[in-house]
Amino acid sequence: MVAHPEYVNGLRHCGECETGKAVLEVGLVEGAYIASLSLTMSIMVLDQLQPPFHYSRISPRKAMSKAAAGHDGSPNGVELETHPTAQKLAARAKEFMSEIQNLTPGKELEGRLNREYGPGNPYYEDFCKYIKQGLQEGWVATGELDGPKYRRGKIMLPSPSNFYMSLTAVYFDSQTEYSGQYHKHPYGEINCVVPIDESFELEGLPEGFWQGAGWTSPGPGTHHYPRARGGRGVAFFFLPSGRIAYDAKPGEPQPLSI
Repeated sequence: MVAHPEYVNGLRHCGECETGKAVLEVGLVEGAYIASLSLTMSIMVLDQLQPPFHYSRISPRKAMSKAAAGHDGSPNGVELETHPTAQKLAARAKEFMSEIQNLTPGKELEGRLNREYGPGNPYYEDFCKYIKQGLQEGWVATGELDGPKYRRGKIMLPSPSNFYMSLTAVYFDSQTEYSGQYHKHPYGEINCVVPIDESFELEGLPEGFWQGAGWTSPGPGTHHYPRARGGRGVAFFFLPSGRIAYDAKPGEPQPLSI
């Protein structure tokens, strides 16, 4: 997870927006990294010095109507300046990410997280506390995907300060098994399972593996339905480069890194 090809190799992660297309065209030329940065700065000046949301460390200066394709959830992170609890969550998340930044999503990391960072660990307990407070305060998972029972919201965008990972929360409320949007994790996922109801479980990988309080970590290239059961809970997840894709189809083979 140290490598960040979406940013390092010509900033190609922004290829879906107009700014990104221009940067992509320059960035693909060998040795053109400096030129791509210069071009980006020129575009920012022409846009009245308001940078595209992809480069904001906290939140965009200019709201965008919809997310760029390939980025998870809303393009807008939480306005940390106006939510003290969100500030605390972001600070703890950065400390956590500094400890796991060199580890790769997958079963090995999943096991380590559950052994060393599960219930009782200060990071896990703080994540649960701040996510629950955020639900009460109204800034966690505010975007309805299937009514109030299935909601999602980005908390932080990828940036150097958080090791180019995005932070997102998905809220589920279903006693019976509920399936969300099928998707793929191009670079894997680190997922903190936050039960609101003690019986809440989130399905990990392979299918049929259910996790209560603790962690799941699907490896790079894996794809699945996000499934939950047992009542209310939140999947608080970290995505390297903020990458998630919705072009995967059920039944496609899984990578070896499942």
